[in-house]
Amino acid sequence: MPDTTTQVESLRIRGTCTASGEGKSTWTFTVEQIEVETTADSGGKAKYDSAKSKDCLSGLVKYAALKGVTFTATVGPEGEIQKCSLEDWPKTCDVKIEKGTTVKNNAADLMPDPTGPRVWLELVFHTAPAKGNSWKRTLHLVPDEELEMKADGSEQVEGDACAKLKMDTSDPPKGSEKEIPREQFKSGKVSFSREAGCALKVDLKGGLAAAGSKIGVAGVRRWEVECEKRGFDAKAVPK
Repeated sequence: MPDTTTQVESLRIRGTCTASGEGKSTWTFTVEQIEVETTADSGGKAKYDSAKSKDCLSGLVKYAALKGVTFTATVGPEGEIQKCSLEDWPKTCDVKIEKGTTVKNNAADLMPDPTGPRVWLELVFHTAPAKGNSWKRTLHLVPDEELEMKADGSEQVEGDACAKLKMDTSDPPKGSEKEIPREQFKSGKVSFSREAGCALKVDLKGGLAAAGSKIGVAGVRRWEVECEKRGFDAKAVPK
């Protein structure tokens, strides 16, 4: 039986709006910090933090390569990512390779590729609430996913008034080949600030249903997004 793991990926990214008009905005993003940690059932553990680690295991180099990457994106009026200058992260960098033990290297090698730039932006912006109490929206996750969204109340996040939303995978049409078993499912909640123009807190879970099973779960992928600092950076705006 293949080894299973618990994997955590954390990305700190700074976004600056450099232009806006006609309902859309242009942004520049820079990855400030990347943290990743994995624990395998066999006992192997591996972690990397670009702010603290001077070297990393070979299996985590693809994560270390994210530090300092800059890219741009255009965000539409409903939060859709109309353009993204970077669809895939670089795979290599000049970080020093840690020798590590066999179990640590095996755990690191089980890590999938980092969550793509567009996925993070979809979670931050495209979870924007639409008009009415419920709506559907397609997010470009892994793979594209149509989600049912509805207003679930309001809450304060770091002093900002936010619309609290609930999200669930949209049911496939009756008779669809995907009806049972559902190949993918996703659900979660979003706190979206219209004043900040982005989600201030996102908790989205997703996974794969085990083949031939209505309840089994073969793997679960979870995204968490939190906006830690907000404000206008005048220095970053083109003159």
